[in-house]
Amino acid sequence: MKKELLKYSAILEDDFSIKYKSDIISSKKPFHIHSQFEIVFSLTDELICELENQTLVVPPGCFLLLNHMDLHCLRTSENQPCFRYVLFFSPEYLSGFSSDADLQECFIYRGVNTPHLLPLASDEQKKEAAAYLEELLHYQTADPGTVYGCELSKKLLLAQLLLFINRRYREYHGILLAGSENHKTFYRIISYISSNYAKELTVDSLCRRFLLSKTALYHLFHETCRESPGEYIIRYRLEKSKEFLHQNHTVEEAAFLSGYSNQAHFSRIFKQRTGLTPKQYQKLHRL
Repeated sequence: MKKELLKYSAILEDDFSIKYKSDIISSKKPFHIHSQFEIVFSLTDELICELENQTLVVPPGCFLLLNHMDLHCLRTSENQPCFRYVLFFSPEYLSGFSSDADLQECFIYRGVNTPHLLPLASDEQKKEAAAYLEELLHYQTADPGTVYGCELSKKLLLAQLLLFINRRYREYHGILLAGSENHKTFYRIISYISSNYAKELTVDSLCRRFLLSKTALYHLFHETCRESPGEYIIRYRLEKSKEFLHQNHTVEEAAFLSGYSNQAHFSRIFKQRTGLTPKQYQKLHRL
């Protein structure tokens, strides 16, 4: 790939990271998506999350939950610093855990009005959330050579935090669905898609790689995200192409970087799905 095609992105090399931040976020930060799930826990009033078609004000004591297809940017209001915890983890980070609960449900389920936001109901819940995050931060910054079981402690704490979040998420949004049985294969597949979207990627190749029949693959995707695997790939590539257009790549570059070898085909699908040509979309969202 030519050097000039390298893009801005929230690139994370590790499967897990957590930081405590207190800074001003520029309103000119570009929209982006990333393969990891993101949890932000706001402690002040200044945090704003811009989604493609929605602006979310994140109040203190509220979780912001972003998945791998949420095209977004964060900013602070009135040039005031924002105090917050920011946590990233890859879908497969907890793959070794056997569980009767889908710990990633809050990132995938989108059947409510404000699925990205989870305000906590009481000071006790806010303190509990902060305690998990502080302990995770402690193990993240500790020297693994001097702390016995450091990596395992992080995974156990993350599982506890996700269990806490999903319980509150279900309560807040009134979700009465039974817990998902086992979606580890689904998360392995979407992780693979997010890492290989720019390559040749088909339903048949996914079936071969993950040793699934087409029927089983379609059932898994319909059960989890209510769309076919082919539609999921198209939607993911289009979200990535929007990211590149936001970053002022040309239409040709955006098509190439998001996995389309034929620019005309890319432009046709883009207009079918968004109602705009890629160039019109880029002009509309130009900073």
